[in-house]
Amino acid sequence: MDNLTNGTEVLLFKNTTNDIHEDTKKYIKGIVIGSYTEASLLVDNTPIYRSIYTIYGENGEEYNATMHYADNGKYFIRTIPEHIDYLLNNYHNNNVKIDELKKRNNEIKQDIVVLNSSYKNKKVKTKVK
Repeated sequence: MDNLTNGTEVLLFKNTTNDIHEDTKKYIKGIVIGSYTEASLLVDNTPIYRSIYTIYGENGEEYNATMHYADNGKYFIRTIPEHIDYLLNNYHNNNVKIDELKKRNNEIKQDIVVLNSSYKNKKVKTKVK
């Protein structure tokens, strides 16, 4: 379980069903001003404990939020280092996808060259007859 102390600077995100990558651009900076632990039950009656943090936002409003994702509420928080790690991970994953697309494009380009060459050779042979 994460334990943030009062005074920790965090980024507050609104829980939404939209694309998470878009929504993580929108946040409110805030400071942890309190917390409490809440227990909830799972299907198998095993209790799960989670910390609910009270955040004082830079806009002067107070929010209750959980860490990392909004499992039961409107908001979730990340520390700034955690959010930087999250963004770096997305950046890396995007670069991997770009590399895969470049590789696939090169394969497609080679197919075009082979087919085009074959097509031109066939066309020339047909004209000779």
